[in-house]
Amino acid sequence: MSSRLPLRFPTLPVSAHRRVRVLSKVTQALLSAVTTDEVVRVMLRQGMAAFGADNSAVLLKNAEGGLTLVGAAGYEPEVEARYATIAPESQMPVMRAMRENRVLWLEDMPGAAQTNPELAVYELLMGTASGAALPLWAGETRGAMALTFVPPREFPPDDRAFMTTLARQCAQALDRAGLYTRARQDQAHLRALFDASPVGAALVERQTGLVVKVNGALLGLLNAPAAEVVGRPISDQRGWHEDGSSHNGEYEVTLDPPQDPRRHLAVTRRVVDTAGTPCEVLFVRDLTELRLKEEHARTLDSQLWYQAHHDPLTGLPNRTSLHARLDELLRELPADPAPADAAAQPSVCLAQLDFTGLEEVDSAHGYAAGDLAQQALARRLRDHLPPGGLAAHTNGSLFALTFACKGSEQGMATLRQLAERLDAEFTVQGHLVSPRLRAGISWAPAHGQTTDALIRTSLSALSYARGRSGATLEAYRPALDDQARERLTLQTELRAALGTPGGLVVALQPIVDTAAGCLAAAEALVRWPHPARGLLPPGAFLDLAEDAGLLPELGEQVLRLACRAAARWTGSAAQAQVSVNVAAAQFEAGDLGAQVSAALSEAGLSPRRLKLELSERSVLADIPAARAQLQRLRQMGVGVALDDFGTGYANLSVLTALPIDDLKIDRSFITDLLSSHAARTLVESVVALARRLEIGVIVEGVETGAQWRALQRLGCTRFQGYLFARPLLPADFEAFLARPVPRSE
Repeated sequence: MSSRLPLRFPTLPVSAHRRVRVLSKVTQALLSAVTTDEVVRVMLRQGMAAFGADNSAVLLKNAEGGLTLVGAAGYEPEVEARYATIAPESQMPVMRAMRENRVLWLEDMPGAAQTNPELAVYELLMGTASGAALPLWAGETRGAMALTFVPPREFPPDDRAFMTTLARQCAQALDRAGLYTRARQDQAHLRALFDASPVGAALVERQTGLVVKVNGALLGLLNAPAAEVVGRPISDQRGWHEDGSSHNGEYEVTLDPPQDPRRHLAVTRRVVDTAGTPCEVLFVRDLTELRLKEEHARTLDSQLWYQAHHDPLTGLPNRTSLHARLDELLRELPADPAPADAAAQPSVCLAQLDFTGLEEVDSAHGYAAGDLAQQALARRLRDHLPPGGLAAHTNGSLFALTFACKGSEQGMATLRQLAERLDAEFTVQGHLVSPRLRAGISWAPAHGQTTDALIRTSLSALSYARGRSGATLEAYRPALDDQARERLTLQTELRAALGTPGGLVVALQPIVDTAAGCLAAAEALVRWPHPARGLLPPGAFLDLAEDAGLLPELGEQVLRLACRAAARWTGSAAQAQVSVNVAAAQFEAGDLGAQVSAALSEAGLSPRRLKLELSERSVLADIPAARAQLQRLRQMGVGVALDDFGTGYANLSVLTALPIDDLKIDRSFITDLLSSHAARTLVESVVALARRLEIGVIVEGVETGAQWRALQRLGCTRFQGYLFARPLLPADFEAFLARPVPRSE
């Protein structure tokens, strides 16, 4: 809205002396005006009097390039309304003055109106005789000012210079007012951003360290009113503890007030200058949720790392840890030992320890008692370790011990003392256990200078020790290589069995869905009907197959046998899946898809009824290649399960990086489920993680009703274990199918 001042001033002669006084007065008034409206009012009041004009108007440049009336004095309302906006192409003097950036002096307005229709209308309305249109220019054109005089008026050079100078003063005042307005707007915007920011912020004086201003987000983080924060150092807040380190101006703070939960904050400092006062802006972000997630992830990864490097039953280090410790001890051996005193030569001992008598505990009193017996032996080993030694539980009743010693005689003396303690009888659940130790021993550097060499020679010695009666400690000697020849014979026989119909068979262990009360699947487990040794489980010959490079061929044959077996299932089992383990060597060969396609076609089995179980080791070696191969299998319709989850180095990223249908939780996770809070928490975390990733869960090794009920409470529905059935040969499997499957309680 324009400012209208209906004032009329007499036309006065302008002397030089008066011009100076008027210019000073107007300049002072303009300097006192800070907003555009205030400047316009000064221009209309002071400027009109200074020029001795009867009427005046101030028009500012608008967005379209024309002029908009922002103030007028002495004009009638209809004149103001008619010229409220002037188009850019208008020939009105004020528009031309702005467009051409020059003053237009109109000493004879009636005469000029004869050739300018717009001016004619204007002159008709006003009845003015003379006028001036002055551009308002300060670095750029801001608008124009119109002055009109009722009686005729001449504009001598002095008057023209005076009026032009005053117009420039007015333009500069308008420019300052615009800057002031924009500064006020910017300040308001910054204040709104500061107050509304979801990030905590505070303005702090650098010299005093006192908080000057604080926003609501920071007050929420501090759980404090503004009165307790403003005017005090930020570090005075209750429970404020800085970590002391800074990275790119950012540091962390732990806020641990007595009555409130602990918070983790990230504080970033930025130096600013506010009206000449050096200040800092503190931006405060809440890291509490992030730090809690990181801590949870570290805890879970630590637990999984422990599972990957320790035997879950005994708590002893596993084979991976044993190999790592052997590598360390071998690196510590001198490169060139002194030959003078061979008996005292620095050596590394590796002893493979096997205990007979534990199998009888399993068969007579159950697996729980057998587990307790192994745990008792593990405690004895741990309690009597030589300094710097490591005891590991590598498989079943097999343990291992490695330590550094001064010559083989000292090492044998240490082992004899240990054997006396390990062979001592003890009781488990009121039952007497009489362990009988067999040990195969090798030395470095005498029997090898690498981990693999020591393992090979110590196992050769153990193989010999197992064939002798009574407790025995057998050190490796070259003659024991006969054992290796026997092993080679078994490998030859296994290779022949692979090429003979019926040379290998599969046993089927049911996987039940107790929520639906049905058979969900059955895992195919290979057996070798050896003509002299009887029906051998996988543990008796898989190592042979691996050493001989037979695992891919063995895996392919098991796949064919499993598909044939599943194709014969009828009744409620006709839709159940058959699960087949895929060895790492078989998977890494790269032609698994072709093997699967051939086995399904040969058996006439639908791809959706086949599920392949892969170990973590198989897929972690090369995740991109594994992903591509698994995607091809999934496109065929074949299911994929990650077997024995957690027994390798369980990197959680594999669950999102690979197309996996099911996660099989290993028996080792279930062993301590009822007695260990840590074990239960770990199982619960893995189950919850799988659920969030929409991956199915199958729990292996369920042996008791109590375990089953606890797992049901965690939301598990598919189970595998001796509670439901052992691995069954085809005839026994058919009998199992005739029985009802237990339902969830």
